[in-house]
Amino acid sequence: WTHRLMHHRWFFRSMHSAHHQSFAPTHWAAYSFSLLEAVVQSLFLPLFLLVIPAHPIVIFLWTTHMIVRNVMGHCGIELLPKRWLVGWWGRWLTTTLHHEMHHAWGQGNYALYFTWWDRLCGTEHPRYQDELRALVGKLHVQPAQQGEPQHVKMPLSALLAAALAASLFSTESAQAQDIRGEWATQGYSARVMIKPCASTPDQLCGTITWLWEPLDTSGKPIKDAQNPDPARRELPLVGLDMLTGFKPSSERQQWSGGQIYNPEDGRTYNAGLRLLSSELLEVKGCVMVFCARQVWRRLPLK
Repeated sequence: WTHRLMHHRWFFRSMHSAHHQSFAPTHWAAYSFSLLEAVVQSLFLPLFLLVIPAHPIVIFLWTTHMIVRNVMGHCGIELLPKRWLVGWWGRWLTTTLHHEMHHAWGQGNYALYFTWWDRLCGTEHPRYQDELRALVGKLHVQPAQQGEPQHVKMPLSALLAAALAASLFSTESAQAQDIRGEWATQGYSARVMIKPCASTPDQLCGTITWLWEPLDTSGKPIKDAQNPDPARRELPLVGLDMLTGFKPSSERQQWSGGQIYNPEDGRTYNAGLRLLSSELLEVKGCVMVFCARQVWRRLPLK
């Protein structure tokens, strides 16, 4: 429940956004969190002991279990026994997949140990059960004969064609990776879809597709209230072009000549994009000699 509370828009940025910079977490992400979140987590045990006294051995076993489950949930590998995943336990224990989907989508699957609260509150990801069944199916693929690898017969011509296609694909990928797709801004305050501009297809634009805080205090969609053009101040932020006019640069994996619009102050800045990896995008906006830098993270395909 404290985890669910930290996902509230009032607390997320200050308490929990640092942890959610990992969209495909590894075990290192298990203890990557802000100071405020650390305080909340550390307060649980003494407050719990004020209500329910416990033997020191029980406390030791519980904290050990907490550490192990935390690392398991972020390690990227399903460590629970296969028979648990397909059995009764698989319905109620949170799996590595359960928490990975939470990081990938930012919402839903809030539970840390058992799934019943997500089920009762309607916060279980709608695709979780299907993804779990698909994962279990992959884990249970058996070889043709016990103890022997399974071989697939393929004509020599098909093998050569596959090898040629793979080499061409890898060469193309090495030369230029595509930044088209949906990205999460730093701090996960918004999602931006980068794609060819509608009016100039040879350039790239970025449209806001989602906001962490989509509604104002009156419950209406947040508008572009700071826009210097009064005629645009009533337009909603979702659907707004935040990035415009980017072209491939002479430098590899970079795009330049574009602009970035900041809805928080209504200003537009000259900007550049640089692909740090297939999952990380550096966004740099400058006015005169002063520049600000953010790192955006690619969202998985829906």
